[in-house]
Amino acid sequence: MVGSARGAHSSDDDRPASDTLQIPWAWLAQHGPALARLCVYVTAILVAGPFFYHVAHGSNAFLGLLEDDHYYYAIVADNLIRAGKLTYDGATITNGFHPLWFAVVALLRALFGRFGSAFFVALTVVSVVAIAATYELGRVFALKIGASRGTAVVAAAAYSFGTAQLLTNGMECVIAVPLFMWLLIELAEPGTVTIRRAAKLGFVSSLAILARLDIALLVPLFIAAFVVIVRPAAGRFIRLLLAFCAAGSLVPIYAIANVLLVGSPLPVSAVAKRLITTPGFSIAYARGIAFGTMYGTTIGFMLPLGVLAWLGLVWKDRGSQPYARFVCGLTLVYTFIFFGLNALSGWIVFGWYAFPDRSGAGRRLLRSARSLRNDRRQHARVHELRSQGSPEGAPRVVCDGGHCRDRDVRVGRTGVAARGDCV
Repeated sequence: MVGSARGAHSSDDDRPASDTLQIPWAWLAQHGPALARLCVYVTAILVAGPFFYHVAHGSNAFLGLLEDDHYYYAIVADNLIRAGKLTYDGATITNGFHPLWFAVVALLRALFGRFGSAFFVALTVVSVVAIAATYELGRVFALKIGASRGTAVVAAAAYSFGTAQLLTNGMECVIAVPLFMWLLIELAEPGTVTIRRAAKLGFVSSLAILARLDIALLVPLFIAAFVVIVRPAAGRFIRLLLAFCAAGSLVPIYAIANVLLVGSPLPVSAVAKRLITTPGFSIAYARGIAFGTMYGTTIGFMLPLGVLAWLGLVWKDRGSQPYARFVCGLTLVYTFIFFGLNALSGWIVFGWYAFPDRSGAGRRLLRSARSLRNDRRQHARVHELRSQGSPEGAPRVVCDGGHCRDRDVRVGRTGVAARGDCV
């Protein structure tokens, strides 16, 4: 037995190094998808972790993690539940929001009765589910356009990581991103476009559009691509188009409701954009988005990666799945159009922010969020001023255990002076 044991040991030593290296790679190939899924799910929980942490400790600091626009949704939803009116200021009727996400916020507000801990925990759970769904849908889409199983897992994980913070900001992207991915999957599906498939495309398109209205830009693009590539007979095209429109009737219903409500099929935010009369590329807007928001890092990472991935897939096998890869390229074209149109408009400030808010809940939400954000920024500026030293004779920042608010910062020849108080 000893000899046999030694023999077995010597046979392991005699095994070629290439065979030894193949063992972990084979294990990774077998368990890679499960490990990637685990990483994505854990990341989703960690990204949303601050919300759960602060709620568990009775802190409202998590309010500063949500975008300002979330509180617009919340205030209008609160007014709808309490008073039965779509209004921000208590008097003016508005529809300046993406309807599907507004429905989610209003539903949570109705279920939990107020904007308390239960509401924000539920909102955060929706974000975690959206991050996980984005990964699963991204993996399926990558497989549809011809990526290998391993590449699809890595690409979907990268996309999910890149959009994780975006999906926890309390805005419409929470549901718009996974719904947009679902639409791309349906578009990339190989095979003949039947009446049933056209209807399904219409329904999924309507959901994606109502989640984020400018996704509507993609619809004429893929309809035109279908006509150019497939070249269907006129009768067949009309039947498919009718099925598509009938199943996507939620969008025209929404447009008609807008006309009855505010006199325009567009939301008031889109109408306000049309007040811009000077065309041109806004450098300030592009710089602000690139360096001042999470969108800059997301776009800067994901868009070049998407272009390289698409070029790699096309170069690898130009005769395989041309329609699916055309859909992938069409998605990139849509993305450039989307951000290009936004960069052509310097319009950032929403007009309804100037409306007087007569809702007590709205005031409390906005006051808490703005206070938390201002406190973080102003504490940093106060510490910077202290480290630099105040010029002689300049007012000093006074802070004795309270929240410092720097109300006046001046830059002069002698340095930086600040005046503040504790609240």
